[in-house]
Amino acid sequence: MPNKKMISLAILLCTTGILSACSSDETMDAQAPSETIEDATSPLAQPFDLGTISTKRATQDQKKTPLSSVFSQVEWISKTNQTVSPTEHDVLWKATIGKDSIVALKVPNTAEDRYNFFFLSNDAGEWNLHATTDAPLPLHSDTRIKVGIELPLERFITLQTTFGMDNRKVWTFAHGEKALAIGSYPHQPFSPASNAKQVLIGDRQAWQITEADGASLLYYLDQGQLVWLAGNFSESELRTVAAALASGPASFPALLAPRPL
Repeated sequence: MPNKKMISLAILLCTTGILSACSSDETMDAQAPSETIEDATSPLAQPFDLGTISTKRATQDQKKTPLSSVFSQVEWISKTNQTVSPTEHDVLWKATIGKDSIVALKVPNTAEDRYNFFFLSNDAGEWNLHATTDAPLPLHSDTRIKVGIELPLERFITLQTTFGMDNRKVWTFAHGEKALAIGSYPHQPFSPASNAKQVLIGDRQAWQITEADGASLLYYLDQGQLVWLAGNFSESELRTVAAALASGPASFPALLAPRPL
């Protein structure tokens, strides 16, 4: 694709937990609904049939914030070659912890709900994309099984992925206009944000932030891992989820493995 600089993106296939990676010189084929469209640009467009998640070059100025980095680089390309770029209207929430950030988007005008989670890191003042999960929600593919975790969703699609040289793990949950992400990253020292308040999760000291857009972020240290939760849920809902999580990187992901309804 002309003038495109592709980054390596991790794409997670719905409900199976199967992960496929794209090399740095490839586009990424997305999980897509079965319907196709003739014109996704008209006001009365048919559902957008996502085929590829692509990235393009962005300047340093365009990558000063996580949102501007995603907006300036990401393109959604349909199977009929219609191209759409994310906007503020597609953002479910965003959260930043030190030099790491996550942006949760809902792809617009799709036949079935479809979610993208973009993972970024701040490198010398630039927010660079490192991975994404593409989460389509085909009919009847969601679940009610919470595996003992007090998730604030009655039904949801659940995905898990690992990326980066330091083996970062993320679990995502979504349904309707709500989305939750739980991450386990190797701990790197950083100072808590000035607006973070200390809370207790069992015997763990944690920090919690409510963003200006209403999204909540909670994080704590556990056996050398930075465990974080983020989503467009209340502070009390995130604390309830955190209290139910298992301690330790060995058992942590096992509780949240996707299971069919």
